[in-house]
Amino acid sequence: MTVANYGSVFTCCFFGSLMMLYLYLFCRSKHFVLKNGTLVIYIGIFTVVIRMLLPWNFIFASNIPSTKILPFLFDFFDLHIGNFKILTILIIVLTIGSSFHLVLYFYKLFSFKKLLYQLKPIEDARILGIFSTILNDFQCSKHISISKVSGLSSPAITGLFHPVILLPEKEYPDQELQFILMHELNHYLHYDLWKSFFCELLVCIYWWNPLAYLMRYQMKETAEYQNDISLTQNMDELEKTNYMLSLLKVSSQTHTFHILPTLHYRGGSSSSLKKRCDLIDMQTNIHKNLFSQFLHIGIILLLFIFSVCFIFQPKFPAPTHDEDGSIVFDKPTRKNTFLIKQPSTREYNLYVKQNKNLYVNVGSIQNLEDYKDLKKYNNKKEALKENDKKIQ
Repeated sequence: MTVANYGSVFTCCFFGSLMMLYLYLFCRSKHFVLKNGTLVIYIGIFTVVIRMLLPWNFIFASNIPSTKILPFLFDFFDLHIGNFKILTILIIVLTIGSSFHLVLYFYKLFSFKKLLYQLKPIEDARILGIFSTILNDFQCSKHISISKVSGLSSPAITGLFHPVILLPEKEYPDQELQFILMHELNHYLHYDLWKSFFCELLVCIYWWNPLAYLMRYQMKETAEYQNDISLTQNMDELEKTNYMLSLLKVSSQTHTFHILPTLHYRGGSSSSLKKRCDLIDMQTNIHKNLFSQFLHIGIILLLFIFSVCFIFQPKFPAPTHDEDGSIVFDKPTRKNTFLIKQPSTREYNLYVKQNKNLYVNVGSIQNLEDYKDLKKYNNKKEALKENDKKIQ
């Protein structure tokens, strides 16, 4: 593995964005989620996260020459604004932006952690009894505390190492409370807080890429889909209906905490909530398709392999001048060279192609025998008419 360069960073961003766009377009479909499951989405998301966080040029990678886009970007970034190259300015802006987002994110995390330390675990025997039964049913031995928060509008879970379930200062019926605690515990058991954390890091680093924000949104949505489906797949119709009603009950409420990693019971917009209810209702009618799962995973992994094994690198045309300033030309052939007769003598001038639109006179030819295969013209007008190029 070598240091990142133009080609590796461009390749990483290109294939990463391609994978993010692919996931976003397909994952919006309810049928896709039910036919392929959330595992396909998670594999795709974390493949993107890994690639986007490792924009290096691997030693085993083969180079794919880019003759237009990358040379143009290379030349553009090499331009100067004042005393600084555009590339230098861009690196400074991106670095400052990423650093600012990372510092702000971790500052909020630590501030939130201090707030959590101030919360006292609840001592309500009814809530603790219901939660104890749920922990036994889920065979979870991890200590997870529950606290009530004034001003919190929707139940949530937070804490990467020391999870805490947060409840608003209100009373819930037993069944609704059971659904809420099951939902939040399931987030913890599926490592959804860690998934959310790494997606947030991706957004902090690639804050300038709109697709990174779509990826974060898709991860949150997928976490809720997986949670709902896994919790309701063994429920009867009445329990499913009650579960959906408990979701709808908090649908008009807004979230108080937006600091990650925190996942809310409501978890999304009204349209997202409708989609979650539809998935719960449709899951018994649509069965997972193993071929479709392998197909989508294969496409995502193929894009990842391509992004690692093949690196776009800029390819520039050969220099037209030596270091001493003299012109450099390709070997004379009928395609890049021709002769024009001098009007006052029997000698010919040799014209060589310097670029695709210009032929340059490099001098007269003494021994015509050495260039007998080249095309000969009586004057410039005749040469211009046939070649449609500039002659200097």
